[in-house]
Amino acid sequence: MRTFYALNFVVCFFVFIFASKLHNQALLTTKHIKIMAQFKVHNLIIVDASGSMTSIYEQALAGINETLSTIREEAKKSDKIEQSVTVLSFASGGEPLQYAYRNTIAEQTSPLTPNDYTLRGMTALYDAIGISVTDLEKSKGKEDKVLVTIITDGYENDSIEWDGASVKKLIDRLCKKGWVFTYIGANQDAALEAGKIGVKNSLTFEASIEGTVNMFAFEKQSRQRWNKRVRLNENDIQNDYFSDDDK
Repeated sequence: MRTFYALNFVVCFFVFIFASKLHNQALLTTKHIKIMAQFKVHNLIIVDASGSMTSIYEQALAGINETLSTIREEAKKSDKIEQSVTVLSFASGGEPLQYAYRNTIAEQTSPLTPNDYTLRGMTALYDAIGISVTDLEKSKGKEDKVLVTIITDGYENDSIEWDGASVKKLIDRLCKKGWVFTYIGANQDAALEAGKIGVKNSLTFEASIEGTVNMFAFEKQSRQRWNKRVRLNENDIQNDYFSDDDK
């Protein structure tokens, strides 16, 4: 009788171990499927770092950090969407392009410091767009979404590798693939300048302390609304990025 009970105990023990392994394997499989179902939203922020930004430097830095915070908040709203961040400041001179973040998961970002965003030189806008967008295209997955934000307080005046025509050709091609581009400009007709390079979403702001603060607040609301459209899987997420409803 003791032998029977002992044998029965051993059998039950191994059945329990086997069942536990199957359960754990099922969890791993489910987790794997969940991860594979996710896609990324690539947030590429291209910001002017030329000398003319001096008068609004503090507000620009604070605004970039507010944008990073917004992206981190959006990352928490869906476990099916991963938010990725690239922050590039551009000017000209010895180091025309400076990456503060490059294809970094949003949760791994933290506020920029003055060392991450330094003003220098002139406005090599076309090089910044062409180089960073081409670089991002290499890492974009088939189902990923891309939101490119361009912020400048002046006109292109110092690019070497790219010109307006080549940038427009690049943007036109990627817009056909669903990429979203926005252009935020001061001291200019932003809609006109954006149109020259194929960008349909534009916003003009006043290059003052108050104007810069208001611009970033408006951009935040627009970004939140756009991400909601992505979560709802709306068909058209390329147009009407900036809406009067966000003002």
